[in-house]
Amino acid sequence: MVKAILLDSEARRGDDPTQLALSDGKLKEPILLINGLLRALNATTDGDSLNNYSYNMRQDLYNPASVFNYYPPNYRLASNNLLAPEMKIYSTPTALWRANFVNGVIFWGSPGTTKIDFTSWKTLAADNTKLLDALNVALMHGAMPDQLRQSIITSLNALDPTDLDGRAKTAIYLAATSQAYSVQH
Repeated sequence: MVKAILLDSEARRGDDPTQLALSDGKLKEPILLINGLLRALNATTDGDSLNNYSYNMRQDLYNPASVFNYYPPNYRLASNNLLAPEMKIYSTPTALWRANFVNGVIFWGSPGTTKIDFTSWKTLAADNTKLLDALNVALMHGAMPDQLRQSIITSLNALDPTDLDGRAKTAIYLAATSQAYSVQH
């Protein structure tokens, strides 16, 4: 039984990012999305006000809805009846809160005592390839879809090439709000 689980071909696809399918993975829980982004951007924080963001995304860190976590373990998607417990707390408002969190951290300054130094990202922003290669590693473990990469490049090409801060932040925002980053593989 253990051998069957550990050697399952679908489970093993995550070992090689080139083998991932669009249908693989699960939605990142809000706290994992927040922590993952802050960790990838080398942020420093004491956590002040971060719980407000996860709360608005329906994951009140210190007050789960039940002993099972923040969502019922038997929740199924209506579209295909697949088990997807984490999707119970995903809705239009929580999707917007995710994007608002990323926007706030990137463009409006970090919440509370959370600080991000964008210097290294601005240094890379003069070269789309270097910037996206770094984002690919930092946010997506080398599995950024080609279509997402091309979409970000198209957006960057529309920006002022001398605005390195704006280019870096735009690329980070687009990558961090993408489906590819929102899904945990």
